[in-house]
Order: sequence, then structure tokens, then C-alpha cells
Amino acid sequence: MNSPDLNQVIQTSEADLNGIPVDEHGNIDLKQMNVLNARDLPPQIEPVPYIVKGVLNQKSMAYVYAQPSTGKTFFTLDLAYHAAAGRVWMGKRVNRTNVLYCIQEGVTGFKNRMKAIQAEKNFADTDFYYRTERINLMKDADTDDIIRQARAVRNGLPVLVIIDTLSQALAGEDENSSKPMSKVVGECQRIQREAEAAVLLVHHTGKAKDNKTVRGHSALRGGTDTEILLERTSESEENLIVKATTKKQRDGQEGVLCTFQLEKVYMGNDAEGDQITSRIIRQVEDDFNGAGFAEVGKDEGPDFKGDHKRAIFECFQLLRKELGQDMVPVERLKEAYIIKKKPTNGRQMWAQNFRQMQDFHYLTVVGAEDVKEGDWRKFASLRLRG
Repeated sequence: MNSPDLNQVIQTSEADLNGIPVDEHGNIDLKQMNVLNARDLPPQIEPVPYIVKGVLNQKSMAYVYAQPSTGKTFFTLDLAYHAAAGRVWMGKRVNRTNVLYCIQEGVTGFKNRMKAIQAEKNFADTDFYYRTERINLMKDADTDDIIRQARAVRNGLPVLVIIDTLSQALAGEDENSSKPMSKVVGECQRIQREAEAAVLLVHHTGKAKDNKTVRGHSALRGGTDTEILLERTSESEENLIVKATTKKQRDGQEGVLCTFQLEKVYMGNDAEGDQITSRIIRQVEDDFNGAGFAEVGKDEGPDFKGDHKRAIFECFQLLRKELGQDMVPVERLKEAYIIKKKPTNGRQMWAQNFRQMQDFHYLTVVGAEDVKEGDWRKFASLRLRG
């Protein structure tokens, strides 16, 4: 068999390379074509930039979904405020993030919810951006507005755009159809790309009471990075307990995220003298009773309001000296507090005061990913205001 003519090989190669960029040495330049070689990856691992570590990443797409009256908005609002303040949330580290919350319904009630969490969790001085004009994700112009607004509030920080609820942003389109739901995914991805923002949607489960799948066409689930399901674990409206579970996580672990209680908050009275109330979420007591460690930032404590919070601080200092370390096991701290104060209802008083110290930023709880040794679910970090 005859070998091919050399001139023919050269001509064929030149024809194949037509339109392909080359560098100054005449070699094909793959980088100009956005083609990279895995051999050039740096040896160090690059962590995924997060808003809430292990829960919500920067520039990602996510949704929270649940049956009606399960606390979807209260849960999302609590996450959003902690992100805006850069405060630890549900035992997870948080990178401070500017939030743009798109309120699609119930504006007056939503404002009361913001006032409640500001007052009860010390967020009054936190910048938190919201808009009350409905958006229609079927219209490119509405997405353009969101992108401009998200860029405007960035101010050098990551951005989180929240749309509550998705069904209202569909403007009557059939959410079970592939075309409108694919449009939603495409518009959210455009917000991610052009505004460099994460997008969090608030949505519903299917209509059946025990349905744990997100409502609508599968294009939504296929296009998202993170999905969080909320489920009632009690039927009492006065003492509603809800479990949050990460059902899908593209760059992290799935499983139970937290359990929280919807707590009623008195806001004042209307013109007729009737009470105006709202709700906030609180981690349930069990979330504060596991193995863990407490760490204090400085020796002197702030002027705590209440003997019980002062007692927790004093117990910490004693245990710190006894153990000869800055971190103290949370279970030991709880036991020392109960022995010192001998409250009538020890577990309840511990949980209440421990929680309030966290809410007012005297205390934060960070996740196990921050502990280098030991099999600990969480440890606490006391950051004291002096």
C-alpha cells in the first residue's frame, strides 16, 4: 500500500486548522477556544464559594419547597437575614451577602414578618433589600429589572436573589408544562450569569398531603443545584415543629439540615385593639443538646440581661480553666449551668437562654467542618460584645 504524499498531508492539516487560532509559535491555542487541559489544574483544592456553608453556594440555583402552612417564608426569611448580616445560621458558617427579596404576595404581612425578626433576633441595623412589585419570569424585561437591581445592591459582596413564590412569578402559566418551567430555569440561570447572583425560589410540593416531590415539571429539579424540603413533625398550630432536609445538593451532602419551631411574636394592636402577631423560627431544643464545644473570644463578659445568661458565661470560664483549653464541651457547659442555677425546668431554661445568646450575637454555633479533630456534630463559639 502506497504511503500518502507529504504535500497532501500538509494541505489536509492546513484545511483542518482553518479558523483554529494558533499562538506565536504556530501551535494550536486551545485557551482561545475556551478549551482547557486538566493537567494544568493547580494542586491545591479550591473550595466552592458559599453563602451558607454546605447549604447554599454563591451563584447557584436553589429552592425551598413544602406543603402550605409549613413555614416556607419564615424559614427563607430567617436564612436571608442571617446571610445579610453574615451571622452563623443553623450551625453553619455564613459569608455576608446582600439579599434582594422579591415579594410576590402578601406585602403587608411580609413587612410585619421582617419587623418581627428584626426585633426578636437583633437585625434592626442589617441592610436587607426587597421589592414589592411582582415579577413575571415569562417576560425577559422583568428578568432584566432583577439583574439591574441585583447589580445595584451588590456593593462588593455576593448577592442572593429570592423569589417568593415561584407560582406567582409564572403569571398563570402551567407549571406542569416543560416550556414555561424550562423558561423559569433559563431566566434564573441568566440572573446567575449576568448578575453573578445566587437564586433561591420558594415553591410547593405536589397536592397530595404526603407528597415530598416539588410541584411542576421535572425541568425545575433538573436545572437546580440545591433543594430543601420542609415537613411538619407536629400538627399543633400553636407549637408547630418543622424539619428541613436537603434533598438535592450538587456540591455537598444531603440529609437533615435542622429542626425548628414556629414561634408566635406579639407585634402590637390594631385600631380596634386586636393583637397583631407574626412568627419567627427557632431551632428546637434538641439542636442545642448534642456533643459540641464552646469557645469564648475574650475573658470579660458583656453586661448580660438576666442571671441565666451570666451563669452560662461564668460556667464557661470555670470549665475553660479546669480543662486548660479555649474550647469547652457544650454538654459539659449545659450540665454545669443546671447544677449552678438549679432551674425548675433545666433543659427548657438552658435551651431558651442558649438560643437567646445566639440570637443576639453573643453566641454562634458553627458546623463540624470547622473542627479538625474528633467526631463532633457542632461546637459553639461565644462572640461577646463588650
